[in-house]
Amino acid sequence: MNPDQANTENKHPDGPTTRSSRTSLRAALRLASNMGELLHYEWLLARQEMQVGVRGLRSSIVLVLTAALLTCSSVPLLMVGMALAVADYLSLPAWSGFLVIGGLGSVAGALLLLISKITSSKHSIVPTRSLQAFRQTARLLLESVR
Repeated sequence: MNPDQANTENKHPDGPTTRSSRTSLRAALRLASNMGELLHYEWLLARQEMQVGVRGLRSSIVLVLTAALLTCSSVPLLMVGMALAVADYLSLPAWSGFLVIGGLGSVAGALLLLISKITSSKHSIVPTRSLQAFRQTARLLLESVR
């Protein structure tokens, strides 16, 4: 075999080196495309998971707003009437009736806030399952690159 022929065989566009390079390039591009698609779907899953958490928190938020409205406004005329009635019933000065009714209203508001805190702690907007899937995908990517 002539040395010139050997050089032309290695430079031929359809030679074994070029074909395996193309195959490797196609495989790498296919892998990159698949990983991009996988990350896209994991992102969509994370968004969906956050939306579920937000929906769960809505009822707790409504409860907090209701508790705040109740404790702040407390229907002044009704409270005054109840305070005077308690003071009269217990034969105490009028100011003590206001103290009793005000204390009961404060306790009711505090209980509502406590209940809302307990119910809201059951819900989270952090997409924990999606984050775990992202970490696993990243680990698999790093392992496939090595």
